[in-house]
Amino acid sequence: MKNLQVGNSFIWNYYGELPDAELKIKELFQEGVRDLESLHFEKARGLFLNCMRNELSQKNRAALHLLSGNATAAGGDMETAISEYARAEHLFAEISDTQGSLTVHFNKGNLLKSQKHYEEADKELQKSLRIAEKMDNNSARVDILDSLADSALHQDNDELAYTFYSEAIELERELDDMMGMAYHLSCLGYMFHKLMEIDKAIEKYSEALSINESIDEEWGIANCLDRLAALYIQIYENEQAEHCAEGALELFRSLGDVRGEAGALLALGVV
Repeated sequence: MKNLQVGNSFIWNYYGELPDAELKIKELFQEGVRDLESLHFEKARGLFLNCMRNELSQKNRAALHLLSGNATAAGGDMETAISEYARAEHLFAEISDTQGSLTVHFNKGNLLKSQKHYEEADKELQKSLRIAEKMDNNSARVDILDSLADSALHQDNDELAYTFYSEAIELERELDDMMGMAYHLSCLGYMFHKLMEIDKAIEKYSEALSINESIDEEWGIANCLDRLAALYIQIYENEQAEHCAEGALELFRSLGDVRGEAGALLALGVV
């Protein structure tokens, strides 16, 4: 199942398949899952609630509350989503289901973050981080650190955001996740650009560019070149800026990215 977008955040949208449930409940569940993936949130939640009218194991009931919370969160009903997550959290805790607890705290944290309740969001995300660390789940840790960094940036705590992004990059290095490393290096580049620390921004975007080139990630290459062009323009390195803008323009055109192409043409017009 895919992640779901909630505001400027995302939530994890999968937990189990109700393996020990009756066939009719499994069929209702799978239909709800398909509706959720198709962004039919109200219909999906109705199917999950129908499932809950049957006799279920505590784990299955917790999973359904979690998915019902996801459907209501994605559909914009934040109050009901928080209530559903609370029910799921209680049930998962009772049966010591760490994966379920990890997912609930992460989703609840990102939901609160999307509503700009940053302090409450951070508490939930830190809970999920501690669980992920105990589980030695580095992929989950990366997602959580990314969310914590985003929350720190929204609270103007650039130093803390830098720490979270750096920790994520080190985990991605261990996981050999080159695309993830390039993305988070670009996040650092963006952060330093916002702070007008141009040399550091150029350094991070250049590192991201090298990684994207090594894995032939064309959109990532184009984006880094576009950002570097803007940075070089700011420090009057026009030759470097032109070189980067021309490279970005060629790639954006080949990718059919009209907005990116317009940005690269604008940079070339400046230099």
